[in-house]
Amino acid sequence: MARKDRTGNRKPREQRSPIMIPELGYYLVVTDTEATERCYFQGLHKELPKEIQNKLVIKVVETKTRSMIDKCLAMTAYDAQYRIPWIVFDRDEVKDFDEIIKEAEFFDIRVGWSNPCFEIWMHSYYGAMPAVMESWVCCSEFEKVFQRKTGQKYSKADSGLYEKIFRTGDEEKALQIAKQKYEQCVREGKTIPSQMCPCTTVYQLVEETSGAIRSLISWNVSISSTMSLWKNSFNPQTSSPISKIAMPSCFAWTKVASIRNLRMLLPENLSPIYLLFQPSISHMEARGFLIGSMRICFCSYIHVLLPPQGQNGCAGLLLALL
Repeated sequence: MARKDRTGNRKPREQRSPIMIPELGYYLVVTDTEATERCYFQGLHKELPKEIQNKLVIKVVETKTRSMIDKCLAMTAYDAQYRIPWIVFDRDEVKDFDEIIKEAEFFDIRVGWSNPCFEIWMHSYYGAMPAVMESWVCCSEFEKVFQRKTGQKYSKADSGLYEKIFRTGDEEKALQIAKQKYEQCVREGKTIPSQMCPCTTVYQLVEETSGAIRSLISWNVSISSTMSLWKNSFNPQTSSPISKIAMPSCFAWTKVASIRNLRMLLPENLSPIYLLFQPSISHMEARGFLIGSMRICFCSYIHVLLPPQGQNGCAGLLLALL
């Protein structure tokens, strides 16, 4: 439905507020529980560095088990271009567990399922995924470990749940354990989720979000290191003509690339031509990026192929062309 002003009239397109797309993604997590998953994923987002929190959205919505897929489809229908839909639920007593997973995958909805329950995933933070088949046994075992590690009683509605298991456990180890268990089930010929126990795919959601964050941090560090290296190594008195041209071009390229950081790492965005179709980047920035990229590539080839005395003529030709 179109947005309207207070008088009930539809707002002109130019007056509508632009939709801000988070750089690292907008994750929609629909679950069928009242507390555990919500506390975990909201806590995960809360523990992110402050500069990252606005770049990654994790919205948790609760509904009935059989309504999760419909809820996902309804919420992504309006702004599907930037929502990443997931449903997260347990085998527990769900009779059509496998059918729900198949249906979700048919609609391109990712599934973070746990067998027998979500606690099996949190258990892996403490170095193991016990071979239990029943949810109540799994919860009971996790409660003992949680209390021993944190000194507190386990509560499904604990808003500080993620912070506690992250602080007292090992998330990297948990990701490894969960992935190994999943791959073990596949090797043993168990490909139907209800038969894969203990097992979970929640690790894929956690791995995806944490991986995006690591990529962004690594990219920004690389940009800073590159600029520092160029600043420290460039000497206008001794550098070749080619280097003098490539230097400002490199800074121009680095500036635009850092603005788009992770967006430029996506496969479909690798070509600099893509920048011309980004409304948030001016034509001058896009042109500067293209010219800078061409200069750097051209200078690199000339610098390798020609001796210093032959670079002078090429430098003049490059300046004339670009």
